[in-house]
Amino acid sequence: MPTALAERPELDTECVWYFNTYAMLESERPPAQMAATLIPLTAIVHYARVFGTIEDDLSTFCEIIMGIDNKYIAYVNRPKPKKGTSR
Repeated sequence: MPTALAERPELDTECVWYFNTYAMLESERPPAQMAATLIPLTAIVHYARVFGTIEDDLSTFCEIIMGIDNKYIAYVNRPKPKKGTSR
């Protein structure tokens, strides 16, 4: 077993919940033309209202989901090395 897998961190329940929520919201992302785009804020707010997952702080929920999405978009839209060159 690879060391990174054997030594992977345990995620707390809240982190797992946000990860699963983000995974569900990814289907709301507009179709990409040239580059991946962000999940619309309206979709995030709608999710929170439909599933009743936010008890008192919608802004914190949106901030966390949007933060995850911003990191994802930065990763997938990063410049790719040209073929035949090293990273």
